[in-house]
Amino acid sequence: MPAALFMALSRALIRVNAMQEDYITAILEKTNHLIQELSSSGYFVTLFYAIVDSNKRTLKYIRAGHNPPLLYRPGDDEIFFLKGGGMALGVFDQIELEEKRFDLESGDILLLFTDGVTEAINADRKEFGVARLSELLRTNHHLTAEEIINNIRENINMYAAGEPQFDDITLMVLKSCWT
Repeated sequence: MPAALFMALSRALIRVNAMQEDYITAILEKTNHLIQELSSSGYFVTLFYAIVDSNKRTLKYIRAGHNPPLLYRPGDDEIFFLKGGGMALGVFDQIELEEKRFDLESGDILLLFTDGVTEAINADRKEFGVARLSELLRTNHHLTAEEIINNIRENINMYAAGEPQFDDITLMVLKSCWT
């Protein structure tokens, strides 16, 4: 329960700071400072903060200690990791964050996920893994965002075959569909 409350606090701080700042780096630096002030519990927050500009067809983001999302480009049939330097919020008072930006192409699919997805285990204690997740994204890119999520969840459930999981399994899919 304390972790859930801490996450709710962190989300609220990010939202308040986002209303006051225009730059992702400033939003997250202010949030980090407030987390440092308010928390003596040793909790920290990993996150992927992104802004999609549909008019300019761009994505700006900061990856702060979170696992890198996957970007699938159907035109090239390639999957990229959205990497970037940045550490979790709440660990140190001063943090370094690297803001990245790239152009989105029609048909691009962005898959965001928590580590519970790739770390889901089967009866042999083997993890689901990023390679399996990437291949599911590649082979199901023609589906809607909701269908992609449902397909991945079904595959995780089949893979785990009833084994208890130790982390949350959260997925989000964004598909660009410009003409």
